[in-house]
Amino acid sequence: MSQDVSRREMLKAGIVLASGTAISPLFLLSSQAQAAGPLPWSAANTILSETTVPTFPNKTFALTDYGAKGDGSTDNTSAFQKATTACNAAGGGQVVVPSGTFVSGAIQLLSNVNLHLNSGATIMFSGDVSKYPVVLTRYQGIELMNHSPLIYAHGQKNIAVTGSEQTGGIQNVYCYNLSSFGSGVWSCLYIKSNPDRGGFVKNVNMDTVKGSGRSDQSTSSGPPAAILAILDYNNTTSGSHLPVFDQFHVSNMSFDSSPYAVRLEGLSNDKIGTVTVSNSTFTNIAHQTSIVNNVKSLTYSHVTINGKSVS
Repeated sequence: MSQDVSRREMLKAGIVLASGTAISPLFLLSSQAQAAGPLPWSAANTILSETTVPTFPNKTFALTDYGAKGDGSTDNTSAFQKATTACNAAGGGQVVVPSGTFVSGAIQLLSNVNLHLNSGATIMFSGDVSKYPVVLTRYQGIELMNHSPLIYAHGQKNIAVTGSEQTGGIQNVYCYNLSSFGSGVWSCLYIKSNPDRGGFVKNVNMDTVKGSGRSDQSTSSGPPAAILAILDYNNTTSGSHLPVFDQFHVSNMSFDSSPYAVRLEGLSNDKIGTVTVSNSTFTNIAHQTSIVNNVKSLTYSHVTINGKSVS
């Protein structure tokens, strides 16, 4: 039985993999949409035509089974390599990094390996240059021998890095024909950071999205919403790394049951940029009025909340 990497995971992984550098561009796409034909964005269609989504066997290799410790100090370079090698030798699967802080040098991916970070997992890359072997790489577009990047692969096929948190930055994201399932989702679009975490998220595009929400409140994020972007995650409003959130575009969203349809909370010294919502319907929303603080531009077009038009 093969295991497909969900596009939602790929989005999140793109941010994790970035490690302070933008991964551009990425997109999300359901298998139904892939078969149906063109997407609503020309840039996304170009990406689609050039992309093959990896698939992996349904096998897992827990990093801790290879001696890793997520204590923020143990060197786990060897454990990462052992787990990756074992996964590759078995025909592929997921190398799973559990919750914790795992210090490591360079991680070299092999064919058919999905390096997956569970919620709460952090890879803290070592500052010891000896942990980064000299490999064939590029610098400013020039091929050369240099110390390995944080995560490296050469001559390998069918690899991925997936996860559930964001670090660094991401831009040019395209999400199409998505549906939530199960007992409801926190948000269809959920982006969070604070001035201590930093990072950037730019040009996120969602079209044809269906979902149902939930009502429980988070101590670190506050109440959920169908569209949620906050710059005070974990109640942190100060720091030296101001995030950049800009150009979020949502169209044809149908969302049911949530405290809020839209909740956008920037900071007085770090505003969220442009947000547009069009041709969307929100039903069974507890609060008719959305929360919008410190946002440069929010535009509604043909949007209803509980049957009432908003503008």
